[in-house]
Amino acid sequence: MGNPVGVTTTGPVDPIGRDNGVLASAPGELIAGGSRSLPPPESMPGQTATVVVDGGWVGHVRITYRSQQMKHRRNCYWAWIAERADRDS
Repeated sequence: MGNPVGVTTTGPVDPIGRDNGVLASAPGELIAGGSRSLPPPESMPGQTATVVVDGGWVGHVRITYRSQQMKHRRNCYWAWIAERADRDS
């Protein structure tokens, strides 16, 4: 499909249009491992947290998570959502 005329992108962009750094190319186990090192998300509702993890061949990656409440039918729970990842030097 490509980019519309006059629109350029500099990296992976989520559907809402925010720049998410290298999040799209970071391995899923790296993202999951970083979220496991955070406190329970219900203890920090709506706040952000940043973690630096060693990604092996990827190098050190700084991942920013946001605590978000999820709803499914009558149930609600909190989860850490990865928002952005950057290579850390």
